[in-house]
Amino acid sequence: MSSSVDFLGTMDGIFMKQQMEVLEALTGCETKNRYHLTPVPQGTPDPTPKEWLKNFKQNAQYQPFMSAKEESECFERICCSPFRGFNLPFVDTYGRAFLTVQRPFKCDCCYIPPCYTCTQQEVKVTDAQGMTLAIARERSYCCTSCCTRSFDAMDATGNLIYTIQASECSSSRGCNVFAPSCCNESYDVDVLDAQGKLISTSSWVFPGCNCAGLTEVTNSVLRFPKNATPQQRAALLGGMLLVEYAVIEFRTQKNNNN
Repeated sequence: MSSSVDFLGTMDGIFMKQQMEVLEALTGCETKNRYHLTPVPQGTPDPTPKEWLKNFKQNAQYQPFMSAKEESECFERICCSPFRGFNLPFVDTYGRAFLTVQRPFKCDCCYIPPCYTCTQQEVKVTDAQGMTLAIARERSYCCTSCCTRSFDAMDATGNLIYTIQASECSSSRGCNVFAPSCCNESYDVDVLDAQGKLISTSSWVFPGCNCAGLTEVTNSVLRFPKNATPQQRAALLGGMLLVEYAVIEFRTQKNNNN
């Protein structure tokens, strides 16, 4: 495997399984997120069948081709979890880093998404040498949306590549209400190109009615657009991780409290 992001061009997507933390399951306190990744092979049907998801989950658990562990401050995780800053290096089984997703801490006292926000949440994706590959940023809102949050994935110079639409209500594949949960297992987000055309859909899948389902643990299926370059795929990965922290954790907390 090359020490770059070229490996992203050899697959149709990535299945990312969040590792359940016992301390978080027992106490409810936010801990550092950890992920195990397995590739979605070329030719995999889209949407991904449930039988394939089971295989991806097992591969990610027992034979991950890459892992990532959040590096963040305890105070930010406990007191300001939706805004916490972190470094998230992606390493192979030999501990070699291939890319890192970095998020600065940005508190927002007016944070009522998707209706109103004051501060743009963002992440940066860097390669193994620390060079910036991409930036992902959530759009600001001022009573302009009541259902959908939009995240822009851009190249290193700020040119728009993709827009990820995370809706509280629905996606191109159906209803998102109560998802991901036992009531609605799949939370789907639409990926649009720079011209606003729908080009792919990615999903967060409910982990099941077990201890994982009682925490914020998630399983996500990131599907890359066809003909996307490795750098463009890295930008989309960064955008999806921003959605993971800004949207999915909040939704899972809300669903578990209901």
